[in-house]
Amino acid sequence: NEVDINKVKVGQSVEIEIDAFPEKKYTGVVKSVANIGEQLPNADAKVFEVVISLNESDAVLKPSMTTSNKIKTGSFSNVIYVPIESVQNDVDSIPFIYMKNGNKQVVVIGTTNENNIIIEQGIAEGETFYLNTPEDADKFRKRDGEELIPIIKQREAEEEAAEKAANEQQQQRQRGNGRGGFGGGGQMPEGFTPGNGQMPSGFNPQQRPQTTTTGQN
Repeated sequence: NEVDINKVKVGQSVEIEIDAFPEKKYTGVVKSVANIGEQLPNADAKVFEVVISLNESDAVLKPSMTTSNKIKTGSFSNVIYVPIESVQNDVDSIPFIYMKNGNKQVVVIGTTNENNIIIEQGIAEGETFYLNTPEDADKFRKRDGEELIPIIKQREAEEEAAEKAANEQQQQRQRGNGRGGFGGGGQMPEGFTPGNGQMPSGFNPQQRPQTTTTGQN
């Protein structure tokens, strides 16, 4: 989708499962990533086509089978990460974690996946915190780590600027692909005058254009 597509790059490895045969596992490589998103029916979000080349062959694989694909967009080592549900947002949208000492701890968050989120600043290895919102959350009045808030605000501004620039580039590509005309460039053939029924010089209406198709089996 629009949120994740910037993480996907050509050459990244992929883990592939076939919904009809969940016991089978395959691997592949990202071959191409669409520049323009497609609107899903009855949905606001857009999706982007990603073409994956399968490394293995198997007789059970058929065209149009549904697959579950995990694209490895990055790997990290020697980092602190916590379950996503343990990170909360305060009334001012500042992320924090409920700590065992009874305080809220502001955290600078990093990359996430479907389960975990990297904590870049705010907590250290070995500290104890709540995995979910505690029952007595209203007693957690003190918030530690206020000095991290400027870092969080600056990062949010940078991400918003990057997202805005990406959206503008996509809109420019869409406008460019939407231009009509001969040869895809919006230019008329020499000698053609729109609206007067004249044909370009040398045009023979009985002669069909020739096309050449190449492919691999």
